[in-house]
Amino acid sequence: MPSGIAYLDGHRIRRGLRAGALNVIASQDHLNKINVYPVPDGDTGTNLAMTLRSVVHAMTSARTRDAGATLMQAADAALDGARGNSGAIVAQFFHGVSDAVATSTRLTVAQFVEAIRAGEQYARDALVKPVEGTVLTVMRDFAAALESLIADHPAIDFAHLLRSGKESAQRSLEGTPGQLDALRQAGVVDAGAEGFVRLVDGICGYIESGHVADVLDSEPVTGEAARAGEEIDLDYRFCTECVISGEKIDRRRLKEELMSLGSSLVLAGTQKKARVHIHVNDPQAVFRLAAQYGEVTGTKADDMQRQQTQTSAPSRQCAIVMDSAGDMPDDLMDELGVHMTPVRVHFGNESYLDKVSISADEFYARLASDPTAPKTSQPPPGDFRRDFQFLASHYPSVVCVNITAQASGTFQSAVSAAERTGATERIHVLDSQSISVGQGLLAIHAAEMAQANAQAEEILTSLTALREKTLVFALVRSPAPFPRRGLQADPDPPRCSVNRG
Repeated sequence: MPSGIAYLDGHRIRRGLRAGALNVIASQDHLNKINVYPVPDGDTGTNLAMTLRSVVHAMTSARTRDAGATLMQAADAALDGARGNSGAIVAQFFHGVSDAVATSTRLTVAQFVEAIRAGEQYARDALVKPVEGTVLTVMRDFAAALESLIADHPAIDFAHLLRSGKESAQRSLEGTPGQLDALRQAGVVDAGAEGFVRLVDGICGYIESGHVADVLDSEPVTGEAARAGEEIDLDYRFCTECVISGEKIDRRRLKEELMSLGSSLVLAGTQKKARVHIHVNDPQAVFRLAAQYGEVTGTKADDMQRQQTQTSAPSRQCAIVMDSAGDMPDDLMDELGVHMTPVRVHFGNESYLDKVSISADEFYARLASDPTAPKTSQPPPGDFRRDFQFLASHYPSVVCVNITAQASGTFQSAVSAAERTGATERIHVLDSQSISVGQGLLAIHAAEMAQANAQAEEILTSLTALREKTLVFALVRSPAPFPRRGLQADPDPPRCSVNRG
């Protein structure tokens, strides 16, 4: 595409956003490694990639040439797919941009600059305590540079505007270590801010060349480089998120009430759909509060303490993942660095993240007192995919040990997620053909081999042999056949009380 572009329509915006998003996705492993703020949990690249993949897919299916409508689709997709602090901020930035030009069929340079300023302000307003030296600073400096350019050169075209604006954003990024001690001590720039600069760089590249390099399926870096920062004690353990859908969400009151629960709060979205991101010790408290404002979906809670432990052992050749249907003591899981993807547990209309927002003791207590029989549902592929992408950026390979496919769709959910990570050959999903302690024992064995620096192929070979020798015995209240392979029971078991120990 030649320079001299005076307007952007829906078609150009779609291709530009795709180019920018793919540029960020291609750099997700690098961004994970330099992630030290607000906590060095090594997932900023993964979170931004997950957020922007949603935008890419929305732009792929969009057809309108209307600029405002296209940006609204992008903003909604970003909000639905937002992950982590950085993803929520970028989603709110998109909402500000789209709101500023919602009725425009084409964007002039002046309208575009106005929209960028609105996006920056929306992003800043989404945080309770904005911090300089982060993506907010770079967004502000980028917007200011664009305003200065159009003031000095009213006839400037998009190619020259974005090229000069990108250079200003890059200078702002290089200055972030001087504004945050955590960055200066680690010798890195802010990961979220660099992600934003790469987004702008990709858009600029499309405007100047007219080409979009498709890198969605590119292979991530193996994670051999050292990660910036160091392990620290966390005041809050879980990076917690959810989406609230309602008619008139009182965002001011919701923000005030959320502030009392934890830190790093980002509230993105609108009065009808809002995404909450916050660091807390009690994720269920966030979900209970959110339910007072509307329907709650997209719940997740990443264990930042466990993430730090896992990524602090770069010499390992393999990371081990297990769904929460398997049982393993928490202290042993921490010691062995096993990552857990939680199954969903439902009591009526109340939903929990197994072993995260409801503990085993709480589950058994609820089982004894609640007449509603609990149900479970498998983790959505997106949960596994986020975990796989995060771990694949720090380890050469990943092995996931799942509950038997004969009892749950969890195994297939993990397989589907692995196929969509862009690192399929390095992520191995194993059907344990077992449940509970049987699955847990296999995961323990895998983790012990990983600690001894075994390769993924060695671990899988050993697990395949051991699962043939692993049996689980269950005692239930009434006779029930166990036709599933690997499960055995007395054909006429005695009636008994549930052992809540």
